[in-house]
Amino acid sequence: MSLTSLFSRVLPTVPNTVPVSREVFDTLHSLEVAAFNLPYDCLHPAFERYGNIARDTRAVVERFGTHRASFTTNSTALEDARRSLEDAAGNVRNLLVRYRFMENLVKEWGGRSQIGGKFKGGAADQKWIHGVVSTETQDTPQVSLTDGTVAFQATIEVNTRNILPHTHLLRFECRELQTVSTSEDPSTLILTRPPCYIVGWTLSCRTKQPGPKIFSVISGGVLGSNLTINVKGPIFRQADWRCRIYFVDREDYNFPHLTSK
Repeated sequence: MSLTSLFSRVLPTVPNTVPVSREVFDTLHSLEVAAFNLPYDCLHPAFERYGNIARDTRAVVERFGTHRASFTTNSTALEDARRSLEDAAGNVRNLLVRYRFMENLVKEWGGRSQIGGKFKGGAADQKWIHGVVSTETQDTPQVSLTDGTVAFQATIEVNTRNILPHTHLLRFECRELQTVSTSEDPSTLILTRPPCYIVGWTLSCRTKQPGPKIFSVISGGVLGSNLTINVKGPIFRQADWRCRIYFVDREDYNFPHLTSK
């Protein structure tokens, strides 16, 4: 009897492959790629103040590795792993998107002077734009900015018809605690809410009277938590001023090595 026939009687036949459906194979392969890349993504500087997201992501990856062997035969476990990895990847991706948004904003507006300007004469509704703003016109609490970022918005509107002086201050501020009584002045808006970053603002003026309409930024602006603008229109003439402020929660965009530069 040959050695080959002898071993065939003693040793079981081991298949070279484990039968797995193409769908399961593709799913498992894509999850393995994600599990491999996610820990490296968590080394990004964006995670400096978001270590909890990095820890949760690594825990999901570790669980995936521990139970990986069962996924070819346990569809429920595979589906649970898929959902967990997709949720973790989504959290990582969202953080990196917020980082890139703030990084671009700081590059464009960090340290940039926000002094003011002048509107030309005429009746057209003229607008001055600073930072990243929205093209949406509805007065809703949240809007999508031009780059797709979801931000909060607030609006200050003042009509200066027959009001003296013809110079006015438009004030916006976010405060965690209301330390003063709420002003009834329509040109002042103080919100009691967590700290914010102003990411953009617009100022428009509409009047049928000729002559310049001048404004100057007194304090705050893009990357600040407040904005005070001095506006000056024609004396004894009607002028409609509108200021829209777009802002995000600071706790969601807390990247000190960007904003402290």
